[in-house]
Amino acid sequence: MNLHKYKLIFTSLLLVLLVGSIGLYFKVQNSKTISLEDIYSIVPSSVEAIYEVHSIDNLIPYYNRLSGDVENVSLVHDFIQVKPSFLNKNQPFLLTYSKKGLQGNGEVLLFPFLNIFNEWLDTYLKKYAVLSSPPKSFVYKGVELFIYPLKSGKFITSVTLNNIHIISYEKCLIESIVDVYLGASSLLDSSFKASYSLLKNEEVNAVIYAKSNYFTEGRENSISNNTSSEEVWQRFNLIVDDSVFYCLTELDVESSHYYTLQEYSENTIKDTIQLPQDAFSINRWSESQIKEQLLHAEEDTIISSREQEWNSCFGDFLLDAMSDGLWGVRIQDTIVSSEVILRLPLSSFEFVQSSMTKLKQNQRLIIKSLLREESLYNHWGTEALPAPLFLNLLTETSRDLRVIYLSYYKNNLFISWDYTLLARYLQDLKLSTPVNTHIKLSEEIINTPYSFFSANLGVVAQDTLTNYPQIPSVILNQVDRFKDYYWSRELNNFNNKLIQITALKKIP
Repeated sequence: MNLHKYKLIFTSLLLVLLVGSIGLYFKVQNSKTISLEDIYSIVPSSVEAIYEVHSIDNLIPYYNRLSGDVENVSLVHDFIQVKPSFLNKNQPFLLTYSKKGLQGNGEVLLFPFLNIFNEWLDTYLKKYAVLSSPPKSFVYKGVELFIYPLKSGKFITSVTLNNIHIISYEKCLIESIVDVYLGASSLLDSSFKASYSLLKNEEVNAVIYAKSNYFTEGRENSISNNTSSEEVWQRFNLIVDDSVFYCLTELDVESSHYYTLQEYSENTIKDTIQLPQDAFSINRWSESQIKEQLLHAEEDTIISSREQEWNSCFGDFLLDAMSDGLWGVRIQDTIVSSEVILRLPLSSFEFVQSSMTKLKQNQRLIIKSLLREESLYNHWGTEALPAPLFLNLLTETSRDLRVIYLSYYKNNLFISWDYTLLARYLQDLKLSTPVNTHIKLSEEIINTPYSFFSANLGVVAQDTLTNYPQIPSVILNQVDRFKDYYWSRELNNFNNKLIQITALKKIP
C-alpha cells in the first residue's frame, strides 16, 4: 500500500514537472527577443521601401496628418488608431511598402510574437474585424494563413513565421514573404545589404530605407533626379524633437559635389540683407544646380539659335560672378501665384560690373533683337535684358516671361522678371522700410557652403501654380494639413560626412 502511494506521488510530481517544463519552454519561446536581422531575413527583395519604427508614439501626430481622413486604406493608419503606447526601443517593428495592390497601399506589418504586440493585434481585430465570422484558413505551400473579414468589406491576412507576426491587406504580399521563409532570396541578399546597418543612433525614432525612385517631389509628381537603372537604396534617420520632425541622410560623393558651393570662401562678407515684403520661401543654388538647368536649356528644341547663344553667354557670366551661390526669394503675389527675386552676392563689384559691360557689348545685336521682339525698345531706370531660359527653368518661372530686370545694391546684383516688384524692394532696402515676411533667414544658413531651401507651407498651399520640386509629393499633395509648419532642406558636415537634413518645423 505504501509502495503504491509513493509510486502515485512520484508519477504526479513527474507529470507536474513535465507540464511545467513544456509551459516554461513555450514561455521562453514567446519571450525570445526577435532581432531586426531576424525580421529582415524574411522580407522579399521586391519591396520598394521599409519603415523601421523604433518609437511610434512620437511619430503618430505627423503620421495622422499625412494619412488624413482616409478610412480603411492604410494598414498602419488603422493600427495607429488602437494607440500602441507600449513600444520601446528594444523591440522595433517593420512596415514594408511594395507596389500597390487591389485592396491597400502595398503595406505589410512585421512584428515580434510578444504579448504587447499580441494585445495590439487583438485590439485591432476587435475594432475592425467581423468577429461573428471566424477567420478562413488558407494553406500556401504548406504554411497556414488566416484571413479575417473586416467591417469595411475588405480582408486582412495574417501568418506567424519564426515568432514573427506578419499582416497585410494583400494576401499576395504575405505569400511572397512565405516564399522567402521557404528559401527564396531575401532583401538581405540584394543590394540593400550595403545600406543596412544594425548600428542605430539612440535618438532615432524611425529609419527609412527606400529605393532611389520611390519618393517623388513636386506637385507634378516628377520622379527624382536619379535616372540610373541601377537599384540604389537610400537611408533616412527620422528624429522627432519637440515641434521639429527631422529626416537625416548621408550623401554620396557625387551628391555632395552637386550641393556644394564651389567658389564659396569663408572670407567673403556675408550680409543679412532684409527679405522682400511677403517673402515666404528661400532657395540658394550651387554652381552644379545652375549648370544642370543650362544643360536642359541647351537641349530645348523650341528656343531660337539667338536665344540659345544668349542663354549660354549669360550662364557663363553668372557662373563667373558667383561667390556665395545664387539666392532666390519667392514673394506672395496673388492668392494663387508668386513672383521671384534673385540675389547674387558679389565678392568683387568692379569685376562683375566690367563683365556685364563686356557681355552687353559682345551680345548687343542679340540683346537688341530679343528685346524688340518683346516690344521693349527703351527702359529707363532698372536695366532690362532678355531672360535666359535656364533662369526660368531654375526658378520655375513661365517661359512666357522673356525679360529680366537687373539692379545693383550694396555688393549685390538683384534680378527679377517683375520690374515693379524689384523697384519696390530696392526702395524698401534704401529706406530701411520695415516689412512683413512669412519666413526668416538664419545666420547659420548664410555661413554654410551648401545649397539650401526653406518655405512656409501655409503660403505654399495657396501658391498652386508652382511645382516646388524641393518638397516631397506626399507633403505637397496634403499641404493644407501642414499650414502651420516650415519645410526646410539644408546640409551640414558631421565627422567629414555631408548630411542632408530635411525638417518640418512648427511655425512659432
